[in-house]
Amino acid sequence: MQEDDRLLSVAGQPVASYADIRFVLMEHSPGERVQVEIQRDNFFTGTMTHSLEVELH
Repeated sequence: MQEDDRLLSVAGQPVASYADIRFVLMEHSPGERVQVEIQRDNFFTGTMTHSLEVELH
């Protein structure tokens, strides 16, 4: 992730607040890998959505 990215979902669950993120992460364990979806603005290509796999710590 990069500065100014917007987090849209974690492990397939939409998130709109820090509380949403915490709630979703409570269902997962450290070391587990989950998909996150982010929205990123780019000067050349405009706004794009990306899916990333991250390992929880």
